[in-house]
Amino acid sequence: MGMMPQEENNQPKTGALTRAVNWLWRLFSSVKLAIILILVLTGVGLIGAFVVQVPKVMGINPSAYATWVSQVGTAQVGVWSPLFKVLGFFNIFHGGFSWFNVAGGLLIINILVCSLNRWPNIKLSLQGGSVKRPEEFFTIGKDGSRAEIVSIPVSGSEAGKLSENVLRRRNYRVMTITEGENTYIAADKNRWLRLGTYLSHFSLILFVLGFILTAAMGWNITSTPVNVGGDPWIVGNNTNLTVKLNSFNIEYYTNGTVKDYLSNVTLFDSGQQVKQAVVSVNHPLVYNGVHFYQSSYGTSTNVQLQVNDVTTSTTNPTAPPVISDSVFDGTVTLGPMGTDMMSGYNFGTFQLPEQNLTVYIISSTNPDDPYIPQGDIDVEFTDASGNAVGTSPNLLPDNTPTVINGLQFTYSDGSTSQYSIFQVSRDPTNSLIWIASILFILGICMVLYFPYRQTWILLQRKDGENSRVLIRTIAPRSFNNRGEIESLSRDIKKNFPQ
Repeated sequence: MGMMPQEENNQPKTGALTRAVNWLWRLFSSVKLAIILILVLTGVGLIGAFVVQVPKVMGINPSAYATWVSQVGTAQVGVWSPLFKVLGFFNIFHGGFSWFNVAGGLLIINILVCSLNRWPNIKLSLQGGSVKRPEEFFTIGKDGSRAEIVSIPVSGSEAGKLSENVLRRRNYRVMTITEGENTYIAADKNRWLRLGTYLSHFSLILFVLGFILTAAMGWNITSTPVNVGGDPWIVGNNTNLTVKLNSFNIEYYTNGTVKDYLSNVTLFDSGQQVKQAVVSVNHPLVYNGVHFYQSSYGTSTNVQLQVNDVTTSTTNPTAPPVISDSVFDGTVTLGPMGTDMMSGYNFGTFQLPEQNLTVYIISSTNPDDPYIPQGDIDVEFTDASGNAVGTSPNLLPDNTPTVINGLQFTYSDGSTSQYSIFQVSRDPTNSLIWIASILFILGICMVLYFPYRQTWILLQRKDGENSRVLIRTIAPRSFNNRGEIESLSRDIKKNFPQ
């Protein structure tokens, strides 16, 4: 017996790329994925809140990051420090492939795909959808979503006109089709408000974008001490801003407890005075998107510091360096680092414009500190872009001239004075977050308080004289369908002749 020829499969084969694209589309159109990504964002946000985070300026420099992890990270989480570094738990928000950026980017794609998938149904609602429905449509479903009025002593077309009037008085959009003895009516309400879903989706995208852009473009300086009457503090971060603390006052209640603390400051932009204001706990100073918040106050140590340029011989490498011009001679105020590193360390900064460097002076309040011994200070450098320069740490003993990074540093302890602690930040997406908040609230209100409702009515001529009216409504589960169908039926019935 011969082999029967197999029928050729004329169905076109789907390519691997098409199957992959379809699989990805189905994946990102899943609401479950959106919930998972939101939970991931919440989780990484909690990690970022409870686990000490590397300062942005150090996180982008591998050498500085490794030093920070060995000192600060280890002190914070102990033996878990290497694992946290590998997992990126010390740098949750910064960097192109940080946890927050990756989860946020995936959530944006998820929201966009879900929004595109919903569009055909929403578009059909805006256009009006199907008017004619079979009789079975009006006899199935929950009792609370359908009703029937029998023995109406008018024709179907006349009953249809009376029903249309009722629906229009209730602000429904009405569409009608008449076929023979039957009249079909489709009505809906709040169809344009269904677009509130897109406002909410768009607001979520703006929220995530805002946080990602803030991490990439914004900055936050915490626990910055500024000495009363001292040299202006240089804000840095390419702002050309400096702040001088003129005076500091504490207000007390009658029972002796602190009511408020106020700092009288002068703000300079490129050396020109632009503002003078009193900064208090609930009244920050704002200039060109930079916010200065009163955080705390205390007593600072004023370090006397002298920095000289150093010239080395190019012909005799063993010759001692020649100390030349002084590039800095003044006082640096050291105050607590706060959340920038960890408690137990004080720091201050100053600029070396000719060298294009920002210098950080760090001291320890712990006499047994293994990294910065008592009496020494650590000198660190960053360039104009905030990148760490040179090695770390660079210890400078008291009253001992030391060459660091091609400069000779000499310091001695000075006096103590009162200082204010400011938190300074710039959030370039602050307006974006406000817009997202307004759109989210508006979208939620549109969807929850003005739900999209659909009503279909079938009017049939039954015995040559009387008509029957079948009514069916569909609305969100949170909406009182039973109350709507009973009220609508009652109004329609009152308009018919008795």
